[in-house]
Amino acid sequence: MNSQPTSSHRGPFRTLLPTVLAVAVGLLTIFSAPAWQEQRSQEPAAGPWGISSSAGSTRNVSEWFPKMSAAGVTTVRLFPEWRDFEPTKGAWKWDRADALVEAAAKNRIEINAILMGSSPSDKKSHAFPMDDLEGWSNFVSTVVGRYKKRIHCWEVWNEGNGGFNDGKHTTTDYAKLAVATYAAAKKADPRAKIGLTVASFDAPYLNQAILAMAKEGTPNRFDYLCIHPYEIADHLAEGDGEIPFLWMTRLLRDMLKASAPERADAEIWITEVARRVEKRKGHVVSEPDAAKALVKIYTMAMAQGIARTQWFEAQDPVGEDQGFGLLARNGTARPSYRSEEHTSELQTL
Repeated sequence: MNSQPTSSHRGPFRTLLPTVLAVAVGLLTIFSAPAWQEQRSQEPAAGPWGISSSAGSTRNVSEWFPKMSAAGVTTVRLFPEWRDFEPTKGAWKWDRADALVEAAAKNRIEINAILMGSSPSDKKSHAFPMDDLEGWSNFVSTVVGRYKKRIHCWEVWNEGNGGFNDGKHTTTDYAKLAVATYAAAKKADPRAKIGLTVASFDAPYLNQAILAMAKEGTPNRFDYLCIHPYEIADHLAEGDGEIPFLWMTRLLRDMLKASAPERADAEIWITEVARRVEKRKGHVVSEPDAAKALVKIYTMAMAQGIARTQWFEAQDPVGEDQGFGLLARNGTARPSYRSEEHTSELQTL
């Protein structure tokens, strides 16, 4: 697991990549999402490329949902947090999430949701609710049950190994949270899919959480894995920069075979990745650079069998970091938006 591939692997990867992409693209089909009122389809309606949204951008989806749909985006990763639904215990609010789900259906986009947020009584914003797993489980089963006709895939938290861990919780805590989430979600919707997620490409964190599940007698309480390999993607333009990116799936598969063999074929998703447009001393990423990176990331993700890749993000939000969006804050399309359009068109070939 810790051994690094050498530069001798670079040639075969480059030789095989166009062939793998051509075969993969030829097998793809675009599906349209069912309407809000219709019965659930047999298969989730989703292509391999989508968008991940910041919390700020959920406030103006009417601006960017139509533009993302027009560019061929079929999935979006976003969802309100626990206290948006239940600001006080037992008092539920549905207007915000209902509007998001309805807007997504109108624009033929499937939501894959993030389940996160401290309990209503906790002063912290993003602390695992380890003291209220009963309340958390009720939250999960309630929202999954309400939206099961439209939302099929649910991530357990967002980057609990990074900046969204106010309680400084451990991988064992994350495992317990995931086990509770899995049970509550499957109770509400037996066909729901549950994903484990990490900031960066933190395979050891995922491995330790999976082993902790087994140690507690509740193994395999997940259906897919999610990674956010920003740091690896930042080096793709460097010599041999493609190699660590192309080895991600192999390393995760080896980990699963050892720690969760029954989930060895679990899907792997990239639910956040980007190339931020920015200019600072000694570091410049232009808009064309970001556009080229999008195509390269999507192509190499597909080549190694990653099921979904979601670019962060659709439009630069108000009051948060700028430069990630396919659209600038004023709605102007960046070159990366055009890359999204052209890449999505390949699905129809």
